[in-house]
Amino acid sequence: NKFYLSITTNYNKEKTQNNSIIGIDLGITNLVATSDNEVIRNCTHAKYFDKQINSLKSRRDLNLKKGSRKSKFLSKTIKKLYELKSRKIRDFQHKVSKKLSSTYDTIILEDLNLKKMSEGKARGINRELRNSSIGQFVQFLSYKTQKLIFVNPYNTSKTCNTCGKIHQDLKLSDRTINCSCGLIYDRDINAAKNILCLGQAQINKLSDVELIQKT
Repeated sequence: NKFYLSITTNYNKEKTQNNSIIGIDLGITNLVATSDNEVIRNCTHAKYFDKQINSLKSRRDLNLKKGSRKSKFLSKTIKKLYELKSRKIRDFQHKVSKKLSSTYDTIILEDLNLKKMSEGKARGINRELRNSSIGQFVQFLSYKTQKLIFVNPYNTSKTCNTCGKIHQDLKLSDRTINCSCGLIYDRDINAAKNILCLGQAQINKLSDVELIQKT
């Protein structure tokens, strides 16, 4: 009960290398915050469809006999909504990953343990993390981007990008980092700038190793 459209072409556009590099911070509310001060808000498809799905589940489980024709009909509808939700999120992430990979040759991001992050005590955050499908987005970037570099995520959000001070008292609800050195940044953009610095240091270290091996 689906339609598929396949388009084939022999046109192959050659991508010009401009050696552009960017650091990105991935999250739930903001799917991407970049070191170039750009913020891409996450789509709201998950919340929209989850509301409809939960409503239908309540009708089915509370008012209908299990195995009845009406119950089966609602189960089939719920399954379709799950599939539609997944397709909408996938489509959005394909567009964002395409935009980033077409603009930048090298993308640096955090090496996140998403499985461990989604198994925390806060159920609401766990659900939102799973709905954000960050792992899927990273997968899209991995085969679209010329070079993808992963760095240690430790304290990237809490460290001031200007003076290096670590704000240990920064809470998850604090969305702005206000440092005594005068820096006032969006927390995610500050993290993206730190990620870029870590990635550049990693690239330079690899270049030094390659130079030693050649000599």
